[in-house]
Amino acid sequence: MRILGVGLVLVTMTIAMAGCLVGGKKGGSTRNPSEAPAGDSREIDFRKFGLRVLPAGDDPHVPSGNGAADALADVSVAAGEITFKKSIALPEPGKSRLFLVWDEDALGSSIHNAHYTHRILDSRNRPKGEPSREGVSYDSTHRRWFIPLAALLPGGEMDADPADSQLLTLDLQHSDGRRTQVELRFKLVGPLPLIQSRIRVESIQGTAKQWMKEIASAGWVLATEEFRNPSQRAVELWLRKDGANRFDVISTLANSFHTQVGNAPPSGPFVRDFWSKGALFLTAARILRSEGAEELALATGERSWIRVLLRPQERIAVEWKVSALPDATVCPWPVGEDRLFSWTVIQHSTRPCPGGSCTINWDQLIPVSQVMREGWAYEGVRLEGTLSREAMVSEVSLSSEEVHAGRGSLKLAPLSVPVGLGAERAMQEFPEDQAWSCMGLF
Repeated sequence: MRILGVGLVLVTMTIAMAGCLVGGKKGGSTRNPSEAPAGDSREIDFRKFGLRVLPAGDDPHVPSGNGAADALADVSVAAGEITFKKSIALPEPGKSRLFLVWDEDALGSSIHNAHYTHRILDSRNRPKGEPSREGVSYDSTHRRWFIPLAALLPGGEMDADPADSQLLTLDLQHSDGRRTQVELRFKLVGPLPLIQSRIRVESIQGTAKQWMKEIASAGWVLATEEFRNPSQRAVELWLRKDGANRFDVISTLANSFHTQVGNAPPSGPFVRDFWSKGALFLTAARILRSEGAEELALATGERSWIRVLLRPQERIAVEWKVSALPDATVCPWPVGEDRLFSWTVIQHSTRPCPGGSCTINWDQLIPVSQVMREGWAYEGVRLEGTLSREAMVSEVSLSSEEVHAGRGSLKLAPLSVPVGLGAERAMQEFPEDQAWSCMGLF
């Protein structure tokens, strides 16, 4: 649907007239719609009605005195119905308001007072909310009647869902006692809501070995981001990763060993750290909502967006998952060994001389051997990188081509979060002589 700045979409207007008075005076009281009697249908020159949309003037509560008088430049008129082919695109909150305007003498004799009844139908023509009846405002300076379009949306302009139909019944009383009833059907397109979000980076739980095992089996949730639609209309959230989103995984391995010099007993155990570097990548987004979860794969490229429906006032969570690529290097776990050490000890012995008059001393060499375990332990792991994603919000059911062309969509602020997580004892420096022979994930 092409959206322009000012106009109406699918506006049907039917006019009925009767001799009965209904409604209030200019600025008068409000009455129940049931008080309005049905009138006899008559043909009227709709082009004289002069229905148009104007922005606010110096007074934000009153339409500007300037504006095109011909509001029927792009319409079709047939059999008592008028269809406007453009949509009313509402401004962002805080900017100039728009008003539906018609002149006091638009239908011949002066319109003395006016009311309107407002209803909303969804895309399946089901009523949304309760109908309301209000008095129409009057501009005595320019002698015209007007309705602030924002008044039709209690929650604000962002609640204007382009899939909804706005129904207005205008009850107009003329100075000669006639009454005209005008039925309008049109659509409003509000500015896209600013989706609210917040992100939480997860922490590594358990031991480093348990964490690596979890990654190998199902990937790991690096961060959880919450998104909330603050409006009363459904929109679509578009997400994609920005760049490769590579995360280095640096593993620290501890090797226990013993040393021996000559025939001396062994010393130790001593521990020497080694390190190995692998990589994880952002590969999936898991969408969590009240009725369940859905996991979507993340690709790379200009059009690698995923789209998620956000219902009115809905809050969802997106789990950003990292995992190893299918061709990632998986390092074999180093095998420990039982090492046999042998050495000798000197045993000093004494014994009395025959007759007990002296003592004899001598040394005896005693061979000793012992098996000692030398092996490897997973000391720690560190994950480093930057999580980057882009996001957009769009009207529901737009094609990818329309969204990528910027029609009916709004880019949200990009996200870039540095990540540095560590578990247990991870190395802080990585000398070359302590690099493990296999660079990858264990």
